[in-house]
Amino acid sequence: MGLKSQLYYLSWDGWQGAWLRLPGGLLAGAMIGGLLAWGLAWLCARREDGAPPRYAWSLLGLAPLAWLAWETLSRHPLLWLLPAVLLALMLARPLALWAAGWALAVLTPAWLLVWGALGPGPPMWLMPTAALGAVYFLALARRLALEPEPTRPAMPWAWLALAGILALGLGLRLAGVAHGWPEFISHVDTPKQLVQLSAFLRGDLAPPMSYPLGHVYLYAALGRLSAWLFAPGSPWHVWAVGHEGWNAYVLFARCLQASLGALLPLLGFLAARRLWGLTAGLLAGLLLALDPLQLTYSRQLMGDVPQALAVWLSFFFAVRMLQQGRWWDYLIAGLAAGAAVAAKVYGGYVIILALAAWGLRRPWGGWTPLITLAAGLVVGCLLFSPLFWVDPARWAQDLINIVLIQSPTVQSNDPMQALAYAWEALVRRFGLAWMLLAGAGLVLVALRHKKADLLTLLAALLAIALIVIRLRSLREWDMVNLTPFLSLPLAALLAAALKAFKSRRYRGAVLGLVCLFLFWQGLVAMGDAWLARMPATGQMAGLWVSKVLAPEQLMAGEYPVSKGRWLPPEVYSRSHKWEMRDDLAKQGRPALAGQGVLALERFWWQLPLPQAWLRPAQVFASRNYYWENPDIGLYLPDMPDYKSQVILPHVRVDLPLPAYLTTPWARSRPRDLLVGRRFARSLGFKQDQWLISPQPPGPLTFAALGRGRARLFWAPELGLPLDLDWGRTVSGSVCPWRRLMPLRPQTYKLEGRPHPEGAFLWVGLYPRPETALPLLLRQGKWKAMAELASRLGPDAPAEARLIAVATLLEAGDRQGAERALAKLRKDHPGFLATYRQLAQAGDGPALAGTLAKLSSLPHPLLNWERLVWPPPPGESFGQDDWPPAMVEPSPEGATMRLSQPFLPGLLSLHLELAVPLEGPGSLKLRSKGWDHAATLAEVSLKAGQGVVDLSFEVKQGPVFLELELNAPGNRPLWLTIEPDLGAEFAWRWGVLAPRLDALAGWKAIKE
Repeated sequence: MGLKSQLYYLSWDGWQGAWLRLPGGLLAGAMIGGLLAWGLAWLCARREDGAPPRYAWSLLGLAPLAWLAWETLSRHPLLWLLPAVLLALMLARPLALWAAGWALAVLTPAWLLVWGALGPGPPMWLMPTAALGAVYFLALARRLALEPEPTRPAMPWAWLALAGILALGLGLRLAGVAHGWPEFISHVDTPKQLVQLSAFLRGDLAPPMSYPLGHVYLYAALGRLSAWLFAPGSPWHVWAVGHEGWNAYVLFARCLQASLGALLPLLGFLAARRLWGLTAGLLAGLLLALDPLQLTYSRQLMGDVPQALAVWLSFFFAVRMLQQGRWWDYLIAGLAAGAAVAAKVYGGYVIILALAAWGLRRPWGGWTPLITLAAGLVVGCLLFSPLFWVDPARWAQDLINIVLIQSPTVQSNDPMQALAYAWEALVRRFGLAWMLLAGAGLVLVALRHKKADLLTLLAALLAIALIVIRLRSLREWDMVNLTPFLSLPLAALLAAALKAFKSRRYRGAVLGLVCLFLFWQGLVAMGDAWLARMPATGQMAGLWVSKVLAPEQLMAGEYPVSKGRWLPPEVYSRSHKWEMRDDLAKQGRPALAGQGVLALERFWWQLPLPQAWLRPAQVFASRNYYWENPDIGLYLPDMPDYKSQVILPHVRVDLPLPAYLTTPWARSRPRDLLVGRRFARSLGFKQDQWLISPQPPGPLTFAALGRGRARLFWAPELGLPLDLDWGRTVSGSVCPWRRLMPLRPQTYKLEGRPHPEGAFLWVGLYPRPETALPLLLRQGKWKAMAELASRLGPDAPAEARLIAVATLLEAGDRQGAERALAKLRKDHPGFLATYRQLAQAGDGPALAGTLAKLSSLPHPLLNWERLVWPPPPGESFGQDDWPPAMVEPSPEGATMRLSQPFLPGLLSLHLELAVPLEGPGSLKLRSKGWDHAATLAEVSLKAGQGVVDLSFEVKQGPVFLELELNAPGNRPLWLTIEPDLGAEFAWRWGVLAPRLDALAGWKAIKE
């Protein structure tokens, strides 16, 4: 612990005095540890027998908290009260205090998951802490089980465990309910509901289309209830899509949906406890709390989870019928089955389970219970179908349409294909181990020939037959009804395994395997909760398209599940569906004339689109949207494949949205990270950078600019010190660790935290090392460039290899530079001559023509760094999340402050004024940072002038730009700032060419 403390402080101080701090920290830690050990031994000597294990387990349970959260506890010393209070409760003799301490320790992860719905999420130390707490409870339960019954203390561990399970299930379902805006309902059937919901909210219970599902009425009732509870004129009375009131209503409804879904683990516990005992009940409740399908669809306004709740309520009372058979068991089982029918018609299959329980019950109950069951079914169906009470004929016709017309008697799907789909979908979401053990559980309950087992087996087989095989179109969300009936025999299998092995030799091994399996399923569930908090894939893909699609262009796409609703409205109006796979099969490649962007949503079981004719420019993996689509591929017909011999400049900072490193273009772009309290607080967790990559990204190059002290984290509690001042650059490489959550796809996180003294820093993250060379060249960091040049891959751009030649000369290796230049000329013939033309092209068509010879980038990607104010729909990517630009008019003119930071580089500015100048004026451009201000350009304006064009250079960053317009009665109307590519490449040539004159090969080229 002493070593950990010194590593923490040394990472802030840049390893100053490490030779003294590290031994001193080790010595201090050893002394403190010795004192704690002596104190514990003294307490144990004065206490009763059995106390030492209790003290040891309590201290061990808190060790991960103190070790892994050392930095958090160091930054906020008052947080040390938390482990101190928990330790005091854990060591207390009264059972109530001891139970409260460990219950708080175990429930802390669930509480922080709920808090994570609005914050950055749970720290990594929660998982080992919770795991040690679980091991402690298991060890304690085992010790109590081995003691004689008279001396065994009363310990309500089972009820504490149930409380933890229910809290965990609720927390996992609530995590993410407030995220994903504006895609507030990410279900494919949402449009069918929105058509009805507006009518229902007006009190018209007759739906305008045939879709009589009970949950729509439920959410409409919530809307009417909110109108009664809140005063007229409040946002709750405004139901326009995307409005503040609508968002509040959807959040409220999603919380209700999550709470309903959190009742399912309780019903699973109650049912399994009656069937097989307390252990099986706890295991069933835990498995249902961690069910990823339940978690996903508990956050969406659809009837799948309410229907599953009704099905399981009916099943639980069917179990009671089998064991007790009281008349209210039959009645409630029928009412719940009727509610399942009203939610979605096929949910009525659960009534067969109640009939089976009635038939299996002995002694014979007679026909009266059966009549009670049928009456409950009818009443429940009608009670939850408001349309029946408004228009019975319409309700009956809609029911006939759904049962007889939309679901024909002849199954349109191939049963084997449906079974294969279900297998692959469940393995994808739950894992292979879960599927194999669930199958083994079904075999177990089939072989034991007990009534309780037969009822469970019938439930699982019915769900498989009626949902997987019988449904006309099986989707992932339809299996929400199936997975609980597979978790039940799985819980029975695990409970039987724990009970079967009684010897000390095998019991520990079986217990360890069961705990390992449950831990793995916990990771799966935590991954689902993590994904729910991430920005939606569709939102990012839509913004990407809106940036690259020109106003005169169209978009063609194949998006079978989402129907392209992730597109912004201005883009959706110019898109059309195109069955590209069919065209490829018929023609070999589709006609691309007039198309600016091609979009392809791929089902997870489909192969990627053949890429011989066109490769994707960007691929977004599925996040918080449609789970059946693992990615959205975006193709640019003007760029068959991304290849570039030059490196584009990076001058404008984007907010760090999750980075999908899935294509060469995606890996060629730097990722921004902002560090410092002087940035707007509204950025929040976006100061973290998540990298999503199908392959490990490997070492990432970083470069940091600004002022202050900070740390760059690439793993939990592993930080690199950054100590900067204006004009000084820190660079290096870090290898980010893969995050356990989610397990798939692979995710990596980098994070910047400011020193307590403060920081105003930008950190650029470069997946490809060569993309950092222009920035380091501008900063004169030849030693850092030489290190990067040694790591260039075979596909590095020719410009990067040219810079590598210059670094060899700076290092004094003239022969190595000659060899590198000769290899460059051999591998890229004609590049040097074209590169010289690019440097001398200036602006206009000559620059564009020369650049086209060196890069396959189309026009939108060349303008990727452009800033436009006010941001039009086609230029909105990366700008909507920034605070808007501030324009302050004054009698002398206007002052305009931009919110996006800029980096060192050469830029051009185009400003259009509201009206032509009535007299002479001036425009001053300034940069501002933390304790920094500089005038970048100042121009005089003539009378009648309405447009201002100027070039300027930002010498140090990150800085904010401010325009001061001295023109009485005038103001800015339109502003564009973008990299001055002609000046940039001319500057690079001017830096490299004089240094390369010493090479014979270079002189031959110039001659």
